Amino acid sequence: MDQNKHLKNMRIALLLKQDAQDQITTSTTGQAIIFNVVNDKVVGVENETLEIQKFQNPSVWAMGKNINKMYLPEVNENLKKVCSKIGVIVDPHEELNNNHLFKNYII
Repeated sequence: MDQNKHLKNMRIALLLKQDAQDQITTSTTGQAIIFNVVNDKVVGVENETLEIQKFQNPSVWAMGKNINKMYLPEVNENLKKVCSKIGVIVDPHEELNNNHLFKNYII
């Protein structure tokens, strides 16, 4: 069963490293795409550029943006534990393949 089904209204963030988008490996920025989901449908999308040096704590950023779930390029157990304490689900990008809402956004 899809773990997002129990939440009717969600904000889901897809965080990308800049080099994953345009192959610029010296970049100091990343990208956050925030999806507003209501009743299992994407009803809005926000785009935000992140300065990597200032983005040391994804859990604080997620809490400030009212994010319910984040997909990150890399996930470690410590980050998952911290985020779960504040009610944010964290999964690696690979899990996007299992999410029917976001299959269309995967290139």
